[in-house]
Amino acid sequence: MAMNKTLLPILAISVIVLVGVAGMVYWSMVNAPEVPPDEPGESPGWGFRAENSTDGNWNVSIVTGSLPLKNLRMMIIDPNNGAKTVDKLIADLVAAKNDPEAVFNDSNANNRFDAGDSVLLKCSSQNIKSGYRVQFLDGESVIGTINELP
Repeated sequence: MAMNKTLLPILAISVIVLVGVAGMVYWSMVNAPEVPPDEPGESPGWGFRAENSTDGNWNVSIVTGSLPLKNLRMMIIDPNNGAKTVDKLIADLVAAKNDPEAVFNDSNANNRFDAGDSVLLKCSSQNIKSGYRVQFLDGESVIGTINELP
């Protein structure tokens, strides 16, 4: 089968380009920086900090991240037995204004759970103690955890 002399250069260039692209893809896969895995079940981009307040309560600050309040929950877990001692919607903490366990402070009043906001955990609650774990969830997905209250 005779090949047209005008198709031969096009075929050669196509093969060279194909080999070059395949080589670049392989090189980028081999030399790509390794991204450390996120904590299981946690969303990237969230940061929380827990501190003792001067009155004995705990102040949990949202350092990074932003979501609407709609489906967000806070759970407090006793690490000794894994039992949930508190499971509340953040929106309910806003509505309650005087919840016996926690108060949500929407620092910029934008109805979002975002950097600058905080949750005050009350030491007067029997369900919250030093050493307990705090988890924040969006629906059923954990967005962040404080492994141990100070």
